[in-house]
Amino acid sequence: MFLTQRQKHILQILLGNPSGVSIKQIEESLKISRRTVYREFGDLKKNDFKIAMSLS
Repeated sequence: MFLTQRQKHILQILLGNPSGVSIKQIEESLKISRRTVYREFGDLKKNDFKIAMSLS
């Protein structure tokens, strides 16, 4: 399994915030669009990473 630097950074952000993090925070931290965040989540899911999301 190969992860891009961006995917690794997203995982670091998620693991570093066990109480949760917003999509907006990921966007701003990585300077990427919301669409790109969701695309990266989709790619991570294809690699069997489980990412729980909730609305708040």
